[in-house]
Amino acid sequence: MTQYVKYDHAYWLREMLDRPLSRTEAKVAEIIGLSYGGIYNAPIAFKRHWRPFLGGRAVEIVARSNRLSTFDFDGLTKLVLLCHEARIRFEISTHTRDYFKLVFSQRSADGGMSQRHPNIDEAVAALRSWLPADHAVIFRAEDAERAPKPAAEASAKAEASAKEGMPK
Repeated sequence: MTQYVKYDHAYWLREMLDRPLSRTEAKVAEIIGLSYGGIYNAPIAFKRHWRPFLGGRAVEIVARSNRLSTFDFDGLTKLVLLCHEARIRFEISTHTRDYFKLVFSQRSADGGMSQRHPNIDEAVAALRSWLPADHAVIFRAEDAERAPKPAAEASAKAEASAKEGMPK
């Protein structure tokens, strides 16, 4: 994973598109590259589905559906957090069967709703001030007790139980 932080994803995209990138396009290339384990691994036909607009301050991308989640296959988490870090608004919408549209637009630290975007710390603070500390969604120790056990762990416990019941 570390190698993707050091890789110049914007350079790869510039070479692929054979043209200069706006600052926002370069940031989005980095976000895509970091989120998908290298920009070249992203399920995007860049020459066909990379569309800058608003004078290069926004990018629309069509991508094949892919596994995105919040922890394992954590591309979704990286997309969201990196966009907050860059103050880039990120939107996902349906496009066609098996494809979705990703729209990224650069914002600033202040201004009206359509001009600003919170960084990570501001977004977390806003969520924490909005969500009561005793809300049902907040994780508690008993939630872990009800969580499904990983398959290998459950299998080992079942095997141990079976051995205990066998005659010696």
